[in-house]
Amino acid sequence: MRRYRRLHDLADRLTEWIILFMVVFSPWAFGTTEEWAMGVMNAAGYALGLLFAIKHIARKAEPSCLGSSRELGRNSRMATRLLALATVLILAYCLISALNAGCVYLGNYQYKYFRCLNWLPHSYDARLTWQAFWNYLALAFDFWAIRDWLKGLDRGEQARIDVLRIAEPGLGWFMPRRWRALLWVLSINGAVLAAQGLLQRMMGGGKLLWLVEPSLNKLADAQFGPYAYRSNAAQYFLLLWPVVFGFWRLLSRPNPPGRQLRMHNHLLPCILLMAVIPFISLSRGGAIIGLWAICAVIFAARGERRKGGKMVFAAGLLLGAAVLLGVYLGGEPLAKRFQESLSVFSRLEIWRNTWEAFKQSPIFGTGPGTFSSVYGFYWSGMDQGVAQAHNDWLELLLTFGILGSTLVLGALALVLAQAFGSERALLGRTFPRLLCISLGNCLLYAAVDFPLAIYSILFLFVLNCALLTAVSERSSDGL
Repeated sequence: MRRYRRLHDLADRLTEWIILFMVVFSPWAFGTTEEWAMGVMNAAGYALGLLFAIKHIARKAEPSCLGSSRELGRNSRMATRLLALATVLILAYCLISALNAGCVYLGNYQYKYFRCLNWLPHSYDARLTWQAFWNYLALAFDFWAIRDWLKGLDRGEQARIDVLRIAEPGLGWFMPRRWRALLWVLSINGAVLAAQGLLQRMMGGGKLLWLVEPSLNKLADAQFGPYAYRSNAAQYFLLLWPVVFGFWRLLSRPNPPGRQLRMHNHLLPCILLMAVIPFISLSRGGAIIGLWAICAVIFAARGERRKGGKMVFAAGLLLGAAVLLGVYLGGEPLAKRFQESLSVFSRLEIWRNTWEAFKQSPIFGTGPGTFSSVYGFYWSGMDQGVAQAHNDWLELLLTFGILGSTLVLGALALVLAQAFGSERALLGRTFPRLLCISLGNCLLYAAVDFPLAIYSILFLFVLNCALLTAVSERSSDGL
């Protein structure tokens, strides 16, 4: 039976390497907006799904495998089962829509029509719905594999935490090595990404990563770092930096044995740099939501029972410096952008057209991923080239319909609800709150733009959801 334990440990280690690779690769591959980059991420997601299945089989065959992958706490089994059911139903909805497609878009407003069952979900562009299905399947594997990996312990840590619980029954929290590895990679990669984007903005030039000129947004001010659209960069960092702030807060406390984890203050300049990006990117939405995020993080820091005043002061000082630095470096051009004629009127027209299209297929929608081809079907001419609704909520409603949108929102509600359980999280109360702020930034931005249409941002969103559901629920006097 030892071979099952070795197989489990090998699959667990490969899972870690793939996850860390995806964290680094996804933003640097030009935001994973090209087909080749999406293919790499999908292949990695399928590999995670295969490794997750191998670990599950190994645990069934040899229960001792659980010794290295035992859950740190007991989340509600019912909530987990409902979330798994919602995942299966969403994927089934996409699959049925693709198989039951009513047509495929050929270009130049030409469509090839098929017979379909109108009482089942169906798609108005089979090609795009199939692409969406394969992307969502990989992301579903990402979520469950990352969640499973995060809820495990290395063998040495399992023995250590058992001893600590005997010696200190009131043990408040314990951060496993794999959590530290993932959060350190997220922090360092995000800081380097922010530094590169800032340096490129200062040097000028219209090539992403100094390598490729995009087909759209050729001006340097319209881009940022590897993202051809500056708002996407702001969205990525608004999703990232509150998590890094929570990581710094965790590392600033002594470990249960009393040993202080070193180098935690090295995260402060990383947080400062990432929090500045929404302002320097010259994204108007990024600046507004960035201010909200800073206020929300400071408010969340007030939840600290111990050293609450010092934490609020430190958070306010750090994030206040981020605002001042952002105003100093990007205040004048950002002010000019706010004085310019807003594009809100053109977006209102897109939103109005999207709503009218939704009313023609309200139950099942037009099919996942079909917005770009369906919009041109209803409104050609001056509206050519509209690839996103600039409102992910409306686009979800149009493409998934009421039935599919209910499934997606139900799954999201199940993820967010786990942060507000009756028991406190093993890593404390503040870290889950900051995860919720991070997700809230993205969901708020989704009302005026398309963060969740960008693969790298959607992957980070899924990863943060996995972090939130993997935080073990346990009564403690933690953070």
